[in-house]
Amino acid sequence: MHNYKVRYRFETVRKDYTLLHDRYSCVMFSNEGETPVQINGNAIANPGESLKFNEDPNVRIDTDFNVHFVEDPNDPTLTKHCVITCSYYEPIH
Repeated sequence: MHNYKVRYRFETVRKDYTLLHDRYSCVMFSNEGETPVQINGNAIANPGESLKFNEDPNVRIDTDFNVHFVEDPNDPTLTKHCVITCSYYEPIH
């Protein structure tokens, strides 16, 4: 059994965005805004919700994630705000 240390990277996005895979093992999309956030055309995080993709520390996610804000045509002033958290694991020797 291995022990791991983890490093986190945070990004805040306020417009449509593509998160490129870069050896993270876990990623979370937290919708802190007022409009729904759609991930890769399928999964939706409504305001106040999060979407998580968690793998084992020795597994790397090899998928790019497209973040799309679903705008309300009746109220374009609603805020767009998604916090992305990526987790990177390294074995401790």
